[in-house]
Amino acid sequence: MRPRPVSALVAVVALVGATVPSLLLAPTAEADVVLDCSAGALTIDQSTEVVHVTGSCSTVTVLGSNTTVMLPRTDRLVVRGSNNTLTASTVGTARIGGANNTLTTGRLVSLRLVSSNSAVKVRSKGGKALVRGSNNLLRSARLDVLRIVGANNTARVTKGPTKVRVRGANNSVRVPRR
Repeated sequence: MRPRPVSALVAVVALVGATVPSLLLAPTAEADVVLDCSAGALTIDQSTEVVHVTGSCSTVTVLGSNTTVMLPRTDRLVVRGSNNTLTASTVGTARIGGANNTLTTGRLVSLRLVSSNSAVKVRSKGGKALVRGSNNLLRSARLDVLRIVGANNTARVTKGPTKVRVRGANNSVRVPRR
């Protein structure tokens, strides 16, 4: 049996040794994703991305997870993924599913928060809200109607009268007196 030349083995080791650490240590540079919504409806299915939406949307659907989404305005927002952070100046109707999602908006007409461990913050006026699930947080400057079904949810409304209906254990609701 004839031995193989050592020089070929040394060349392979030298090649692997030179490329593997450089691949492991190379930083991954990913740019933010910019999507145009002027056509109306938009579906965001990216995960672990930062997405900037331009234009006014009729419907935005978020299917991805671990995504940060910033958009100016949408008539309808649907979130089905988890661990998403969304920021919008105005949202017409929002349906937040999944888990561990966060929505911050200036104005919200209608909210269906059917989730767990999610948070919604409305800086100015909200219309009506249904919170269904557990361990959710809702903060709104104004809210006309609030309905909570589930356990360990927290809702805070700072101004104006709010009609409240609560079913479930250990919910915390703080609204101004009517």
